[in-house]
Amino acid sequence: MKSEAEMFEQAMLRFKDNAVQNEILKAKADGSALDGGDPLEEKVIRQIIGDYNEFDAEYAKGVAKTVTEMIADAMKEHPIKFDIFSKLCTQPAVMKVRRLMVGPRVMWYESEVTSLKIIRYNPSPTQPNISIKTTISFKPDRYKPVSFAFIYTCVEGAKQCPRCGGVIEDQLVDKCPFCDAIVTDSATEKAWKITDIRRLI
Repeated sequence: MKSEAEMFEQAMLRFKDNAVQNEILKAKADGSALDGGDPLEEKVIRQIIGDYNEFDAEYAKGVAKTVTEMIADAMKEHPIKFDIFSKLCTQPAVMKVRRLMVGPRVMWYESEVTSLKIIRYNPSPTQPNISIKTTISFKPDRYKPVSFAFIYTCVEGAKQCPRCGGVIEDQLVDKCPFCDAIVTDSATEKAWKITDIRRLI
C-alpha cells in the first residue's frame, strides 16, 4: 500500500500534467474555451490534441471562416476565386461549393460569419475528421442566417505550405503550386484539409 506522501506526489504529478494540457489548449485553441467558452468545443479540442498534439484549432477555424466568407461573397454575386478554395479544400469539396452556388442569387447588403465552432471529432484510424459548424448572418436581418458544416480531414503523408496554408499531397514536390514558396520535407508529415461541405437547414 502506498504511503500518503507517495499518493500526494502522484496527485501533484497529475495536476502538473493537467496544467501542461491546459497550456497546450490555450496555445493551440481559442483561449476563451477555458474561460466561459463552449464546454463541448473545449472537450472536442482536448480529444483532438490528445491524438494530434500538433493540431492547431485556431488555424482549422480560420480555414472554415475563410471558406465561409468566400461563400458569402459568392451569394452576393462576387466572383469566387477557386484557386484559394483549392488550397483549403479537396476538389470534391470545391465542386460542392460550385453546386451550392448554382441558381438564382440574392444581392445581400451585408453578411458576416457570426458563429464558428468545432462540434465533433471522429478519430478514425484510416481517415480522422473534424466537423466545424459556421453560420452566416445577413443585414437587413429579415433574411435568415445560413449554416454550413465543414468536414476537416487529416491527410497523412502530406505537406502544408507554411506561407499560404495550401496542402501538397505529392511528396516529390518541394515548391508550393499555389504561392511558389519552397516547402521542405520536414515542414509537416500530415496536413488538414476540408473534404466535404454541407449546407444545414
